[in-house]
Amino acid sequence: MLEYLGHPERQAPQTILIAGTNGKGSVAATLSAIAARAGTRVGVFTSPHLTRVTERFRLNDVDADWATFDRIGAQVLAANEQSGIGVSFFEAMVTFSVLWFAESKVQLQILEAGLGGRRDATRSVRATHAIITSIGSDHLKTLGPTMEHIAREKLAICAPGMKTVMAVPPRLRHLAPEGWMFDVDVTFRRTKTGLRVRHPEGVLNLPLPNLLGPHQRRNAAIAAAAATRLGFTEDQIADGITHVRWPGRMQRLGGAPETWLDGAHNPAAVARLIKTLAELNIQDGFTLVFGAHPFKNTRRLLTRLAARAGTVICTQAERLSPAKDLAALLPGRPDVHAQPDCREAVRQARALGRTTLVAGSLYLAGELLGRLETDSLQSQCD
Repeated sequence: MLEYLGHPERQAPQTILIAGTNGKGSVAATLSAIAARAGTRVGVFTSPHLTRVTERFRLNDVDADWATFDRIGAQVLAANEQSGIGVSFFEAMVTFSVLWFAESKVQLQILEAGLGGRRDATRSVRATHAIITSIGSDHLKTLGPTMEHIAREKLAICAPGMKTVMAVPPRLRHLAPEGWMFDVDVTFRRTKTGLRVRHPEGVLNLPLPNLLGPHQRRNAAIAAAAATRLGFTEDQIADGITHVRWPGRMQRLGGAPETWLDGAHNPAAVARLIKTLAELNIQDGFTLVFGAHPFKNTRRLLTRLAARAGTVICTQAERLSPAKDLAALLPGRPDVHAQPDCREAVRQARALGRTTLVAGSLYLAGELLGRLETDSLQSQCD
């Protein structure tokens, strides 16, 4: 398809591909903020979206509007029909992104891989830089049964000549190509005032990122190292990491009691969420609103979070498991309930008066944010 369209993906002088089990979107959003605030014309493609498909595309750190989506989308649909190639939805989204970025004459395009890396549509784009944010146990049916299989799939985005930053577990580092290895060549620590990131070209003294949690400090360090390889200065990186927008990741919702929304959807993400709860001094006994995809290790995710919660309200959204099926995973607990309507589930949770945590899926986060946005707009109209 890209060849049919005249290779729009080759217009940008710099392209960075991002793969990994967790952290891809946060790192992409951080690089977007760094580049845009530094005055670099930057396009970013991420997935999935939360409330609207236009969130997948940003130009200079601003989401695409509907007029742009309709116009560029019409070009993609016409090419699909006229060529007879027949692209998938995700392939159409990648095509959309590079068409828009080429039209906008971006200096840097940032593309987040959807699944794995080796066979991902984003790998059709010739990149100058690559990032591996993490390698963990997820999508086993697609990527392979072992961590080595998963690592090979994700590391396949890296090609000779690319400038890379790779976070790879020690036992799998022999699979990685030459480049900056996180926790070896790139390290970081928290200081009294922020972060200190060391890399082969020097040291960065940075403020804390505005995204919450110890894992987001790690993501900020990865993004900072990659930004250095892209040519950004310490001041530009410092400015960017304090202005990152990335909804649905330990996001504080308005109203009382204190309510947090996080899209943690695999074991590694749940482990990081638990560390973040401790850092924010959120005590055990909070009310949990939980929804999850049927293809995830749902029982493991739910039992780990439920062990720290008081009341658990299982809920659902499009593509997610029925609420009653999730509740059945916690037999014998009288404080477990099923409420299919996610907005009502949050209302019931808040009515208990304790800190509320909504977690388990980005689809749930997106559904809830969309419902809250609709409620807000309706309130303004009333």
